[in-house]
Amino acid sequence: MTDLGAQSFDRVAADDDRAVPFFATFGARLVGWAAPEAGARVLDLGAGRAR
Repeated sequence: MTDLGAQSFDRVAADDDRAVPFFATFGARLVGWAAPEAGARVLDLGAGRAR
């Protein structure tokens, strides 16, 4: 990643869930589709900030 790319990411990272709601919507739909059982463990390979 270039310095400019890293700087751009740093500026929006704190608000990315609100600015780009696609990811939260996609994640919710994916969990609904996968329907893991209560207590199941899931590995998130695209974890982002891991909130």
